Amino acid sequence: MFYPQPGRWMRFNLTRFLLLFRRWPAILATAGVLMVDVFDSFGLDQAADEQAARIVGTATAPFYGSSPRRGQNAVTVVVIDDISLDYMDWPTPVPYDQQGDIVAAVAAYDPAAIFLDFSYTRPHGPDAGEAIRQFGQRLQLLSGHGGPPIFLGEVDRDPIFDPLRAIPSVGVAWTENSWLNYPLKDQSGRPMAAAALYEAWCGRHEGACVEGWRPNGGPSSDAARLSLTWGFGGSRLAAEFNDRDLSSRCVLADTGFGARLLAASREFLGAVGRALFDEGGRRDASEARCIYSDSLNAATLLRSDNEAGLEALLSGRVVLIGSSHRQSGDLQPVPHVGVVPGVFVHAMATDNLIEWGPNYPRPPPNAWLALDFADVVEFLLSIGLLGMTWFMLRAVDRLRPGRSDADRATRWRLVFLGATALGVIFVLIAAAIVYALHWPPLNILGVLVLVAAVASYLERGEQQRIQSANV
Repeated sequence: MFYPQPGRWMRFNLTRFLLLFRRWPAILATAGVLMVDVFDSFGLDQAADEQAARIVGTATAPFYGSSPRRGQNAVTVVVIDDISLDYMDWPTPVPYDQQGDIVAAVAAYDPAAIFLDFSYTRPHGPDAGEAIRQFGQRLQLLSGHGGPPIFLGEVDRDPIFDPLRAIPSVGVAWTENSWLNYPLKDQSGRPMAAAALYEAWCGRHEGACVEGWRPNGGPSSDAARLSLTWGFGGSRLAAEFNDRDLSSRCVLADTGFGARLLAASREFLGAVGRALFDEGGRRDASEARCIYSDSLNAATLLRSDNEAGLEALLSGRVVLIGSSHRQSGDLQPVPHVGVVPGVFVHAMATDNLIEWGPNYPRPPPNAWLALDFADVVEFLLSIGLLGMTWFMLRAVDRLRPGRSDADRATRWRLVFLGATALGVIFVLIAAAIVYALHWPPLNILGVLVLVAAVASYLERGEQQRIQSANV
């Protein structure tokens, strides 16, 4: 009975694999991928990473957040939308006294902190100096004597804004070239809004946070950036309070695994359909498909008589106040989510910190030039998977009729073991990246496309070689 010699077979195929890999198209393809990763001359690597994040994010967003969702139950957004402007007859920008009314209404429910996502760089309205002075005094009264901490966005150095300097200012803008990364410090070293709100929430909920979580290094260091993760599925509380249809696809019936799996499947198929048939240019610029954070508009806050609902949405939470009307220029396009007001970006970053604490996902550190360690892992993974794929293809090729039963059984075992090894490698790498390194998901899509393309080329070259030998 014939039994193959695995060692000799592997040495023979490894030599053939290396010889085939020396062919110039494969070498050029590999060099091109490496150059794109290292230099990213045309933004191809960034685009590929964002596309991978879009696909992965769409499929995994319903699984974000433990049950019950800790961050979702700790963050609320109050938006000044078009309905609020029309109902309250407010001009834009909203006058300072109306901003004070919103803050006072929120403070009445004893939140953990309040953040106004506005930049005070240009005075507006009649007698702006006096209005700003009264606004500043009102904020100090609301935050003093045991009141909730209040944070503002950027405050200009113009002396007219001096009354607002007694209120802490946090970072709201950054120079990142991608929505993927949220810095925890701005360029001046101040904590960003999410970092300040997380610390305020920790101060309110003693024992819920880990001491010493704040990252070291400057604002551009890898540890000082958070890889933003978006969740999917609004809460029933927000839906009931805002009179939204509980059967809406944006609301999860519950946070059980079955409901999340159903939502993930539906959203993934919907994303594929939108990519194929939807023209993004027809979509309203201020539209957001599904918002994860609990929210209500300013008019509802000021005029609603649902005290129990407001208490549930505001008490003990961090509350962010921002604009989402059509005249607002603070709109951010987020793949797999939609175009969202900037205040929701800060809200989701705060949610990430509350959900994960010091284990928040962060960008991989740089290895060389523009090549980070995730790119290195992707490159090595591509080479390893390519080699294993090639050996599996060769084993399958030898399963054709005419072989002995023992030989065919051995080949099938090799194929099974190879497939099992591939699955184990993926699981181990994914677990190490998520739970040990705290990196965002790798660009697995790019890795698989590269492996499939090169393996297909090598297989065609081998078939051509066999046909030439037969001739």
